[in-house]
Amino acid sequence: VIAGATAQCLASPVDLLKIRMQSDGRRVRAGKAPLYRGLPDAAARIVREEGLGGMWTGATPNVVRACCINIGDQAVYDLAKRAAVAMVGAGFSPVVFASCVTGITVALLACPADTVRSKMMNHGPSAPQPLYSSLSDCVVQTYREGGIPAFY
Repeated sequence: VIAGATAQCLASPVDLLKIRMQSDGRRVRAGKAPLYRGLPDAAARIVREEGLGGMWTGATPNVVRACCINIGDQAVYDLAKRAAVAMVGAGFSPVVFASCVTGITVALLACPADTVRSKMMNHGPSAPQPLYSSLSDCVVQTYREGGIPAFY
């Protein structure tokens, strides 16, 4: 879990750039002008306008998401595979079953953090068009918009 969290923290600026560029693409498809001229421009503007720390906007939910994925993957796969082997014996079927159960579990665990991560990266306090003043504000507003289903 610690290794995954550390790796995600280090990779978070790349994820931020990806999310911002995807958001820019949606702006263009909606007939609006893009905020960035490309990846280098996005990186330079984020650092210039939001500071170097702006590159880590949304890093906290990103790390939480990585932890959820690692915990779900490591905890569930072995249990599901053992249960499937006990029911049908060894072979390919228990592997497929365990993989499916693990995938569903990881998605259920990670999706709320993924939703908050994307919202914070696009509209967090240092974003070009902020909608959220903090991580907790993002969580509260998301919940108010649609309850628990809004995180999925």
